[in-house]
Amino acid sequence: MFFELEDNTYSKNLEVDPNINILDEFENTLQGYRELSDNMSVSADYFEDMLSDDENHKYDEFSNEAYADLMILVTKYKLSNAGGNAIISFFNKYSNHSKSPLPKNIKQGKLFMNNMKSNLSYKKTKVLDYDNTEYFLYHMPLMSCIQNILEISDISQTFALEYEELYKTTKVY
Repeated sequence: MFFELEDNTYSKNLEVDPNINILDEFENTLQGYRELSDNMSVSADYFEDMLSDDENHKYDEFSNEAYADLMILVTKYKLSNAGGNAIISFFNKYSNHSKSPLPKNIKQGKLFMNNMKSNLSYKKTKVLDYDNTEYFLYHMPLMSCIQNILEISDISQTFALEYEELYKTTKVY
């Protein structure tokens, strides 16, 4: 079975396997969201604090796993604000929370991410003055890069611990 959904701004082909019961799949998905929402605890104060006008306030982490996962989806798949808002609406509609663990919209989530503390320390170096305009280079010192890499807990699993000269073992044509 094949459907084509189309409106003024979006067109998508949707293929449905006739051997799969769509209602069962939807119920399984819905049950998964319910289990996820049952495992989350939400503090209303956290979001109110996030919405405050204090732009200098930096956050260490997201309030819950659902919020973090949502923002990972939005950034990884480069979702538009409308797409992210649709996910939030879907989650809020089918979760059993009286207070949503997610932001009201994706724009709010992106603002939150912009105010998160970064463990990356950039230096600002003035490189040019031209027509009364200052140009700066933002860069990270090499030692800071190495420190950030070494802070990854399982980094030793991916280290190359033995030296092997590839040009002697690999034929070059």
